[in-house]
Order: sequence, then C-alpha cells, then structure tokens
Amino acid sequence: MVLFFVFYTMADGIFVAIFVGENGPATTNIAFPFTSLIIALGTMLSTGGNAIVAKNLGEQNQELACRNFTFIFWADLFADLIMATLGYFFTDPIIKILGSTEKLHDKSASYLKILSLFASCSMLQSFAQSFFITVGRPRLGIYSIILSGITNAVLDYIFIAIFKMGVAGAARAPESAIV
Repeated sequence: MVLFFVFYTMADGIFVAIFVGENGPATTNIAFPFTSLIIALGTMLSTGGNAIVAKNLGEQNQELACRNFTFIFWADLFADLIMATLGYFFTDPIIKILGSTEKLHDKSASYLKILSLFASCSMLQSFAQSFFITVGRPRLGIYSIILSGITNAVLDYIFIAIFKMGVAGAARAPESAIV
C-alpha cells in the first residue's frame, strides 16, 4: 500500500512540477494531508479487517469470515463516502486549514474536489489489496499496484502535458487509473 501511495504522489508531483508551473506543486501539496488521511483511513480499516478475517479463516470458520468481511467492506464504504462528502462539500475550509493562500485557492480547491469525488475508489483499492493477501493471492495485489501506478503516470502525462488540464488533470489521472 505504501507503493500505491508513492506511485501516485511521485507521478503527480513530477508532472505538475514540469508542466504546470511554479505554483503547481504547491497547489497539490495543500491537499496532500487530506489525501493522506483518506489513504490512512482505508489502510487502517483494511489492515484491521484483514487480521480479523484471517483469524476467522485460520480457525476454519469461513461463515464468520464472510460475515466479518461483508461488515468491514460496508464500514469501509461508509467511511469512504464520509471522506468524499467532507472533501467535496467542505473544500474551502479544508484547504484554508491546510494553509492555502488566495493565489493557490482555486487550483487547490479544484484538485481536492476531484480527488474527493473518487475517495471511495482509492480506499476500496487499498481494502482489496489487503484481502488479496488473506485469500492467498499476494501477487495480484502487487500487480494491481504496479499497473495502477503506470497507468497513473501515463494519464498524468496525457492530462497535464497534452490536454493542458493542469492540476485538475493530475487529480483525474490517479482516479482514472484506479477505476
């Protein structure tokens, strides 16, 4: 999961720095703590849930493992929707708290709003990757991380450099890579 986050933030940072201009990296960095919180929440729920389900499976209690998995999935989805709602509808207060200036406000708000729309996708990808290990398919998790990272980098280039979408393109690329 750390690789997942590194791929996205590195690619966004590199392409924004090269193609957006001097304020580009600052606008994405304003949203960074909020996006980190989204990833941390998804990782917390998936890691804790993974431990519970793995324990159930180890005890040969597949029915309880399935019930716990379902409960944890819905809890994760509920948390995802809360984070998406907060990020989308409370963008202005969030970026002000995180240190945005008037000069960075519009681009930071745009970046955070777009990321918030797809917060559920990010958290659910994190959720799925933990459970790939539990069900004995760890390679599937790492392959999906690598594929998402490569897709994000390619889409970053297309959206930012070719389509000139700026920071909004950087926000759309990882979400397009996840979906």
